[in-house]
Amino acid sequence: MNKKILGVLLVVVMCLAVAVQVTAQPIPFVINGCVTVNGEQCNKPCVGIINQDTGKNWYAKTASGTNYYMLVLESSDVCAGTRLQINISGCGHSKTVEHTITQEEMDNGGFMSFLSPQAYEFDTGSGTYPSISGTHYGTIIPEQNITVNRIYTYPCAGTGGHTEHVKIWNETTGECAVTKWDGYIEDYHNLSLNTTLTLRKGVVYSYIIKTGSYPQIIHAPYKHLSNGNITCTRFEDANGKECKNRIPAFRLWYVPTIHVPTDYGSIQEAIRHAESGTMIIVSPKSDTENVYNEHIEINGSLSDIKLIANGTVVIKYGDGDQVTIEGEGCTIQGFNITSGGGCGSYPNWPEGTGIRLRSDHNTVKDNYIYGTCEGIAIDDASYNTIENNTIDCCLCLMTIWGDHNLIADNTFVNDTADGWKLGAASRTDAFVEKPASQNVIRGNVFMKSVSLIGSENLIYDNKFMYKYAALGDANIYNITKTEGTNIVDGPYLGGNYWGDYTGDDSDGDGIGDIPYFYDLLPLVLLNTGDTMSGWSTYESIRSYNSGQV
Repeated sequence: MNKKILGVLLVVVMCLAVAVQVTAQPIPFVINGCVTVNGEQCNKPCVGIINQDTGKNWYAKTASGTNYYMLVLESSDVCAGTRLQINISGCGHSKTVEHTITQEEMDNGGFMSFLSPQAYEFDTGSGTYPSISGTHYGTIIPEQNITVNRIYTYPCAGTGGHTEHVKIWNETTGECAVTKWDGYIEDYHNLSLNTTLTLRKGVVYSYIIKTGSYPQIIHAPYKHLSNGNITCTRFEDANGKECKNRIPAFRLWYVPTIHVPTDYGSIQEAIRHAESGTMIIVSPKSDTENVYNEHIEINGSLSDIKLIANGTVVIKYGDGDQVTIEGEGCTIQGFNITSGGGCGSYPNWPEGTGIRLRSDHNTVKDNYIYGTCEGIAIDDASYNTIENNTIDCCLCLMTIWGDHNLIADNTFVNDTADGWKLGAASRTDAFVEKPASQNVIRGNVFMKSVSLIGSENLIYDNKFMYKYAALGDANIYNITKTEGTNIVDGPYLGGNYWGDYTGDDSDGDGIGDIPYFYDLLPLVLLNTGDTMSGWSTYESIRSYNSGQV
């Protein structure tokens, strides 16, 4: 065959192969959360989700021994404005709720929903638009005893509808619970009351609920619920106009809560006294002391433990792991975690880890992990979420052994030897290659070397500032070219930014003209005046974090 014709055919075949791979990888949309009944976890629930606009339906994945569920859809299955019907059953109870997907949830790749198929909560149900913020005055009369310490405000789709202030009280007994909004931080639609309040059957409780933005409203003066009644006595909107037919749409329920150091002096002591489903809020010991020198372990007999830092709280332990999680469905959020070492000095060498996960469905977010032998290790565990953490000054930044984990929006700064490894056991097994498949790695910044082994892992919209250590050819390094701001502020999502990529961008769309190894749509900078120096970014992160402890 003529060599020129053969060359043309090879180019055509290569282009077809590229087109097939590029169009075959939609963005995943993840719906997950947990199911509780009367404040207790409801294991192995049944969670069915229906797209009310198309009629398509799915069942979330669940497992015995845990109350967590997860459903992974393709982004083409839903869009902003899609109305979902979520049907929950289990533990002798059932419930149906509706959820309208927002554009923010589409941008974030999913949402979490904590479901309670139970009668023992006070839930007005969702309201409707039109909506306006204001102050609601009214009464609640339960038809059974209901213990509550949390309130959720139903927001209008795509808005920040929330509650700014709540007061619930009984005139005769003097019982009173209050809470206030702290701004658009964390899960701001859910607020904790300052005390646990038991709403007793047949007793009249007054409420004042001040709302902000666009919360859902029930346009009626009175509503009979499955376990009580609610009445609007007065509503004054943000413009000063008053009426008597506006009930706020909200839900009251109970979450067991422990405060450290108020209730117990140490974090581990609080865990020993906790039941599954408990929220443990950890504050500094005093104005001058914020360090807890202890190893934290949540064993397999507990699940759905939420360990939340309130302020700057340091967990420091120099022998082995700082935090070990064996119970499922747990959350570790907002801590500074260290072995007490620095770059090149690790008191917990050779096997200690900042956070080690040995179970499924856990969430690790908003933590700063530094000066420990290994930052985070996922050891034969799946369906975990690692989000918005900064890992710095570790011998190894992270290892992943397991499937269906989400690693998103983290910054991995400086390691002194072993980099960041997908598809490898932690240092306890000397980095033996291990199975890792269908994990999603997106929105992260990697300042040092990475090893991306495993299979069918979706790796896109990351910033790799240092030359890779290894790229596995069985992984997927880009999604279909999609409109949306990418990690280097370009107008399209596609592949990843690689610090040593030298390809051109002839059409100026922020996507390189030629692949970067297996990344078919590598990202490039549109503004050639910008610099993406790894060291300049690294130093700014180090400077910021050094002031936290």
